[in-house]
Amino acid sequence: MWLLASGHHRSGADTDAFRHFKALDAAQNLLPAAGDYERMFDERGMRFVDALVIEAPLILKEARESKEELKVLLGGDFGARVAIEIEDPVEATTLGLMAEYLDWDHVTIVLSAFHAEGTWETVERMPSRELQEGEVAFIHVHETGD
Repeated sequence: MWLLASGHHRSGADTDAFRHFKALDAAQNLLPAAGDYERMFDERGMRFVDALVIEAPLILKEARESKEELKVLLGGDFGARVAIEIEDPVEATTLGLMAEYLDWDHVTIVLSAFHAEGTWETVERMPSRELQEGEVAFIHVHETGD
């Protein structure tokens, strides 16, 4: 939802907001411009990153404790599946994402939020199941404590 303008409406009054709205529309200043959309998407991206910085460590902690695949919502933006397998001294984190809903620009951000160091590789399955149609998965293997 985009609030275009606001004011009090009193039909015929000198201060009627509708007069102002018509003037904004006539000057093509009522509807959002390209710069407004760019700013909105930039701000949305920053909120996504800010949320991931908080969420990723909590999700990792929960996945380690539950020892089950978790269904999570990352950054309030898109769903993912997270599973952790631990066999001391090695830990493997697997993230499953639905490709059709995935903003590929966010993939690097998501993977880095979970494990910034080391390498993520694509895999053909989650630890406990085959991938669903349209799902992609990535795995990060590292020593525990890293």
